[in-house]
Amino acid sequence: RPGVYCADLSVCDETVTWDQTDQPYMLYSDVVVCPTGVLQVEPGVEVRSASHSGVGIEVQGQLDVNGTSGDEVTFTSDAGTPAAGDWQGLNFSSSSIVTIDNAEISYPVNGVYAGGSSNVTLNGLSITHASGNGVHAQGTSATLDLTGVTASQCAIGVFVKDSTATLTDVTVTDNDYGVYVLGDASATLTNVTARLNNYGLYAYHGDSTVNATG
Repeated sequence: RPGVYCADLSVCDETVTWDQTDQPYMLYSDVVVCPTGVLQVEPGVEVRSASHSGVGIEVQGQLDVNGTSGDEVTFTSDAGTPAAGDWQGLNFSSSSIVTIDNAEISYPVNGVYAGGSSNVTLNGLSITHASGNGVHAQGTSATLDLTGVTASQCAIGVFVKDSTATLTDVTVTDNDYGVYVLGDASATLTNVTARLNNYGLYAYHGDSTVNATG
């Protein structure tokens, strides 16, 4: 397609920057950021995934998404009529270090999946139309810090299993479950707003600890 650039399939032993001069970026296969790689995504960049492809971005190293208010980074489906689950989403594993500022994710399976011993910080992130979870954290060594995050029209807005998560000024709207805490998880909720979900806050099974204020 004219004017559309295919993203690098792997980022290893280097720092790669996606900026607006090469937008939008098309994903036809998984993009893997190796443990030795750094991917930086600059303000205003648009990343599109081929629809029904099951592809996404797998981060084992470092990801910095540097959107700004009014110039957000966008991750979405390339379908003419997009639908929830069109693409896989952003998957963080191993000892990945991830910071996402001012971004929008739409039509994934899971917007953000944090596993392994990943350390993930999300600020000003909006996730919509996920067939699975807007934000999913799983694993005893995974840590997640959400500030100003919104999740809507997902199966679960924020799902925390056997992980540590801090949610501040988070809004979950029109999901099946707003915030779901499972297993031996530790979740701290401050000023979390849940509206129009079938279940606002749901804690189930194991020795989960939930501290909620505001």
